[in-house]
Amino acid sequence: MSKFDEVLNAIVSKLRAVPNIGVVQERERFSKNASKLTECYITEIDGEKRLQGWFVKRVSYRELSPMIGRTVHVSEWEITGYFAFDDEDGREDALNEVIDNIGTAFREDYTLGGLIQGHDLENNISGIQLVSNDNVMFANVLCHRAILKLHTIYYL
Repeated sequence: MSKFDEVLNAIVSKLRAVPNIGVVQERERFSKNASKLTECYITEIDGEKRLQGWFVKRVSYRELSPMIGRTVHVSEWEITGYFAFDDEDGREDALNEVIDNIGTAFREDYTLGGLIQGHDLENNISGIQLVSNDNVMFANVLCHRAILKLHTIYYL
């Protein structure tokens, strides 16, 4: 298994352990059929089926050589979540609670069980960063969407 796969699996596992997070996919899912795409993100919470899910993807990486014979690998990960919009049910509040719980989970184990050395300290970035929290149409469903970023660093 590559280091990429190990880090991706650790991120996905950490996310799946967050209470009421919904479905977590290890990649962005696509379908020509909106209902099939929706099925990838349907979960049951409190006895109710709802569109509530996340996917993880690496959006960039760079390698640095701060010392002779040592290469540092820095990856930027994007974690995108969709929660079906329901103004009466307080779904945005539930989304914000899940975002806070994700932040706590990564802060409590910032090395992902020792797999990485830490985060992008060169740019003074650690832990989960909320980049965007807005409303979008996703698979023909009005949803709250949150985009989170995570920077990881390890030595090659």
